[in-house]
Amino acid sequence: MNRSIARAYGFAAYAAALASLVWLVAFVENGFLASTVDRGPTVGVAQAVVIDLALLMLFGWAGPLLLVVSLLGFGLMLLTTFVIDHADLFGLKQVSRYVQGVPYDPPELFDSSLYRFVRHPVEPTV
Repeated sequence: MNRSIARAYGFAAYAAALASLVWLVAFVENGFLASTVDRGPTVGVAQAVVIDLALLMLFGWAGPLLLVVSLLGFGLMLLTTFVIDHADLFGLKQVSRYVQGVPYDPPELFDSSLYRFVRHPVEPTV
């Protein structure tokens, strides 16, 4: 395989994954998309108030707690990708080694600080 094709493919795959994550965040956080999680069919004001109050009574107490847990989980997942070598995990190191003509040596298994507490730090956050 031509090295320039391999480089283009590796970076295109990484860019596609990054773009899908940006799209997900924009969809969930009402970003620049025309249709997001909160922009959908509309109903009358009275019906919307009843539904909103019912949902607040059912789930309102958990919102702040879930936000903290989600942010901690995302932070752990992001930190873990760098602990186990971010470039190797997402294939950038393999592509870069191939383009440079250097043989790829898989990383050795080691116990980092996070692995002392969790079997696999990325697993519980996904």
